Amino acid sequence: KKIKRTIRGVPQHPGFTSHARKDALHPVVEVTSDSLRGRFDDAVGLAEERLGGFDLVELVVPVVRSQQQVQPFPPRFRNVSRFREQPVHANTEGEEQPEIDGFRFDATQTIVDNSEEYIIGAIGRAARAAAGERSIVLFAENERQETKLIQSRSQGGDDLDGLLNDDFHHSAIVALTGLREAYYTDYLGSPQEFISAAKYGYLFQGQPYSWQEAPRGTPTFGAPPEAFVAFIENHDQVSNTAAGQRLRFETSPGRYRAMTALLLLGPWTPLLFQGQEFGASTPFIFFTDVGDGPMREAIRKGRFEFLAQFPSLATEETQKELPVPSDPRVFVRCKLDFSERERNKEFYDLHVDLLGLRHEDSRFREQKSGGVDGAVLGPASFVLRYFSDGSIDDRLLVVNLGKQRVLTPAEPLLAPPLGFEWETLWSSESVSYGGPGAVAVATQESWTLPAEATVALRLVPEKAPRRQPKRRKLG
Repeated sequence: KKIKRTIRGVPQHPGFTSHARKDALHPVVEVTSDSLRGRFDDAVGLAEERLGGFDLVELVVPVVRSQQQVQPFPPRFRNVSRFREQPVHANTEGEEQPEIDGFRFDATQTIVDNSEEYIIGAIGRAARAAAGERSIVLFAENERQETKLIQSRSQGGDDLDGLLNDDFHHSAIVALTGLREAYYTDYLGSPQEFISAAKYGYLFQGQPYSWQEAPRGTPTFGAPPEAFVAFIENHDQVSNTAAGQRLRFETSPGRYRAMTALLLLGPWTPLLFQGQEFGASTPFIFFTDVGDGPMREAIRKGRFEFLAQFPSLATEETQKELPVPSDPRVFVRCKLDFSERERNKEFYDLHVDLLGLRHEDSRFREQKSGGVDGAVLGPASFVLRYFSDGSIDDRLLVVNLGKQRVLTPAEPLLAPPLGFEWETLWSSESVSYGGPGAVAVATQESWTLPAEATVALRLVPEKAPRRQPKRRKLG
């Protein structure tokens, strides 16, 4: 039941060092050359020595390999088709290569390639060919939310497995903190947004996006739910705050537990950021050691200007207090304290139990198109119903981010089949997770939604005959 760590080998490359090192999970295994062969083996050995094994190695590498000098930052102004000198292929000659289970392509919206075969798709197909019968997972970050990346090549796509879902994150931040600045402006954090994310993946699929004053996203209809990677923390979003503070400190404990349950039991593919599984208190701040004094000052200035898109971070007073990326103390502050895994046992147990439920439960482990529907129950509450064949093994996930509510449940998704009733399967209110204790949600008399909680319910045969209606005078 232990949650194993993920290691990323980070090859250094001119113009990429600051991004790659900021992106790296701690503890970082650095590969000191952009030649992956051999050096990567050294990184694997170091990881095994320090950590005793790992589940996934992710390489953060530049996709452009050329004799020509590639200008650092920003890649969106280049077209990589000008630098492609030979077909993309996997180096499988000689000694056996390390097995890589997954790869994330970063900021693909900035990689412009007018070649007949988009370079991201070409790399992915080469990786699958090299892997042979072994399954690998390929996913991407794409701010424009272009679903072409997960479509098949026959559909004009790039054959990736998944895309990060920024929409889910942004809705979660608004719901948990009330912050609606900059790129959070277009989100309400409303129950309907989470229902739509469960059913359709992206929220913006071509509608006007006022923050960018243009349409955003492309349609997702037909895409499987597991293709959308949901998260409430990642390296970009945690560092895009004043002091890199973790989300749990920006909201109430109950709401944080409730949102964590939604994240880990939803039909999407969930992503956890380093230390999130044990409630890490250490911040994650944008840091870099690249360049000399003038370059470091330029990076600091650009970083502070980027954060100024948030009015709360744009004031002169706040800007003076922002951490300087090249300050070595900033990097040191970001190192995880693994003793917190024991001290914050309730957070760790919360994640272990939810991941166990997702793995073992017949409905929560199943990701199928059209397998989930949802309904709004109140201003801050909603229900997701996970359907089974015959509807006698369904699950409910009831989420309430507001005050306790006693429902008049005039919502068909709450109705059990004849001869069955709902029983609590799991609750974020358990004292094991630091909650006040789980209470009954569904009875034959009423439904009660505990405050700031998520509750999973399953169908069981009725323990008592269904009550008959009370006689009332008519007319």
